[in-house]
Amino acid sequence: MRSWLFLYLFAALTTSSLFACISRSGALPPVLVVLAVAGLWAVRPHLAKESSPSVRRPRLDPASLGIGFLVAAPVICLLIMTWNQEFPFVGDHDYHLIRMHNAYDFWGRYWWMALGGALVLWRARKSRWLPGATLAVLFIFMAWARTHSTGAELRFAIRYPGNSYFFALPIYFIARVAHWDAPLNALRLSHALSILAWLFFLRPRFVGKKPDLSVLPFAFFFFFQKDFVYYFTTSYLEPWAAVLILTAAERLLVLGSRESWKTFLLVGLAAVTKEQAILIFPFVFLAAYPWRGPRAERLRTWFAGLTAVFPFVMYFIARKFAGIWRTAGLAAAKDIFNLPRVKTFAGFMLLQFGPAGIFVFAGILACGVYTAWKSPKYRRATIALMAAGLFQEVFFYTDRISIDWTGYPRFRLLASILMAAPL
Repeated sequence: MRSWLFLYLFAALTTSSLFACISRSGALPPVLVVLAVAGLWAVRPHLAKESSPSVRRPRLDPASLGIGFLVAAPVICLLIMTWNQEFPFVGDHDYHLIRMHNAYDFWGRYWWMALGGALVLWRARKSRWLPGATLAVLFIFMAWARTHSTGAELRFAIRYPGNSYFFALPIYFIARVAHWDAPLNALRLSHALSILAWLFFLRPRFVGKKPDLSVLPFAFFFFFQKDFVYYFTTSYLEPWAAVLILTAAERLLVLGSRESWKTFLLVGLAAVTKEQAILIFPFVFLAAYPWRGPRAERLRTWFAGLTAVFPFVMYFIARKFAGIWRTAGLAAAKDIFNLPRVKTFAGFMLLQFGPAGIFVFAGILACGVYTAWKSPKYRRATIALMAAGLFQEVFFYTDRISIDWTGYPRFRLLASILMAAPL
């Protein structure tokens, strides 16, 4: 556990330092970084490595490769068919392309510093000097980035957290070097590849399962749904967050509270990829029963939970002080308890899934309820995931800014994953 938490904590603190560079909240972000490093030093004696891993990574075979590419086939086919088409630069697509360019400029200048810092801290990971070395590396990074970066260059990590742009950097580099006619295809390709990353890397490593027949019921419901296929071939930021949440949900179902900190880290990473994923964390955290077990185990659970959400807290502070106009807030009662709006929501559900799809979706929900009722082994995880999915729907329905997008399928993407996870 120590090496896993070290790697995540360094990545989290580096990301958080970036948010600290952007934030206009004075000394608060650096102080929080200091407290996080102090917390690492305080609990490091308790971060004992588990005697054996909870999952073993399975070997891939031709059958699993075939199933994996079958799952991704609709997205891959749509991406190929639309590769050379004019893409509609409306909505957020042009915005994401601009921010992708900002992220490329920033990390293209500072990748050597992040890599060098990681190597220094890796060498010091077993030393008593680790907290001090971590602070030194992070504050050098913050000072250098703050004094050598423009405000416009750092905007890629304000309105949205920016991890999706980071994941797409290698492909965007190729697009720049090869002079692609449509540089937006770098983001589109990155998001399409997230499905293969889930099937061939995330799922085997974190759940211990390769692509097999058990994945097909969920895949046919989710990855063959026309709206979701479309979103995985666009520049919208949900795809990488979706596969991280999907991995966390399946891990919670299969392993329960065993090594729950890995589940926390997946959700935390998803939250700094697309911010709505943070709403899932409380449900996953409570499903781990963090108040039970020996003191050392409880300490590990709470520390992992705090570590997982720390980058999002830093992002939230930076965003709040940046004056971003699009913030969450409760809608007026007349907009929430509004019959025409309910009809609009139902109409978009019908448009997205069709009559047969609505019937299938209802059947999936019924299966989840039945599992929670009849299976003590999966009860806690199933209730947590379905409650988190329902909360996603309620949040967007009651959010004042989301009123104009009532029933929007993209707002239902993570909710659909969570509600269908028991499949």
